[in-house]
Amino acid sequence: MRLPSLRTPFLINASLLVMLVQSFVISNVIKGLLFSYVFILFQLGSDIILFFSQKRVQSVLTGLIKFISIYAAYQITVQFLNVIYEPDFSGLVLVSFEPSNVFFLRKSLITQSLYLGTCVIFFLYLRHCLEIPGNVERIIRVARAGVIIYVLYGFYEFFGFLFTGQNVDFLSNRITGEDNPIGYFQVVELGGMYLQRMKSLAGEPSMFAYSVLPFVILFYYRRDRIYIFFLIAVILSTATTGIVGLLCFIFLELLVFRKSLKFPLVLGGILAAASIVFYKVVAGFIGFTFEKFSMINLSSIDRFAKFADHFLFFAQSDLLHVIFGYGFGYVRSTDGLATLLVNVGLLGTGLFTLFLIYPMLRMKVNTDYRRGLAASILATLAMIFASVSEFYYLQIWFLAALSWHEYYLDLRGKNDSR
Repeated sequence: MRLPSLRTPFLINASLLVMLVQSFVISNVIKGLLFSYVFILFQLGSDIILFFSQKRVQSVLTGLIKFISIYAAYQITVQFLNVIYEPDFSGLVLVSFEPSNVFFLRKSLITQSLYLGTCVIFFLYLRHCLEIPGNVERIIRVARAGVIIYVLYGFYEFFGFLFTGQNVDFLSNRITGEDNPIGYFQVVELGGMYLQRMKSLAGEPSMFAYSVLPFVILFYYRRDRIYIFFLIAVILSTATTGIVGLLCFIFLELLVFRKSLKFPLVLGGILAAASIVFYKVVAGFIGFTFEKFSMINLSSIDRFAKFADHFLFFAQSDLLHVIFGYGFGYVRSTDGLATLLVNVGLLGTGLFTLFLIYPMLRMKVNTDYRRGLAASILATLAMIFASVSEFYYLQIWFLAALSWHEYYLDLRGKNDSR
């Protein structure tokens, strides 16, 4: 395998720095077009030129061709089944605006596949770069710097609202649909005090928690105290998604990995310290959390109803659609589990899950770093299945690349000292 001349290509470093940004885009013509996506695609374009001129980066392009071939065969099979059974998607949340009785090659299959393809390219480049000695630490440092900047902007928004009572976000510019801003400005009243929910450039609090929590876990296991800074930010998002991930992580920490009380004590210490100064705010936060998980909350009722609608549609499908799904990117429930089952069936859902957990099942999880990778991936899966239907956030593919790299180290019999 030939490696690139640069230790880590500049454009991949750039994509790592901005891989969590969702609400600041170059153009709204292609929704969700991020700077990180553009950097990745530019890197691919330059390497295609190098491939034909100097025969370099062959492994990345080979892996991409394999993925495209398998993915295209899967989707052709699904579209063939749609033509036979002629499904109607009435009552489901559809990604594209065609009528619900349009079942063949919906536009969202193309757009969502392009997003997925970009994430696969990102994964392949990282796997490629991680093979170079010393690059694991180098890449993690770049990602760490990007998350710090990302969280700092969230604190700028949080304290900006606290002091001015106004939304001070001046970067979010993404529009979805006709005129819906993705940089949602959400305020919560806790104990008589109004606070802006932490969102940074994720667009909304739940996506912020989904983006940052894996790094809380990873840096906790790396004994990097920056995780406390990230953890406070996740708590300030007051997002159900973050709570689901935290509960999953606490379970793993207490019962599976280190069996330590350290993280629960740190979390409790943060809440205790805050309650001394802001007792009513903390009490309001706890009450708000219980309300979000209960069925008296309109948001919870709506989420459960969407999950029930999509899962029931899947359960009542013919056997072949249960296995293969109806088409990637067709529907988007409020949870990832029902979304995956309808879109790609049991087979696709199983393959996606296996892609994330296979390395940790086969490698020796014998260091804190590897335990951190395993815990962050499992917490991410818990958040996806319970409350997030986004599979294109690059932290998923970043963690997967690190995990697969460790697995291949074990296959080659190399020791990992981290």
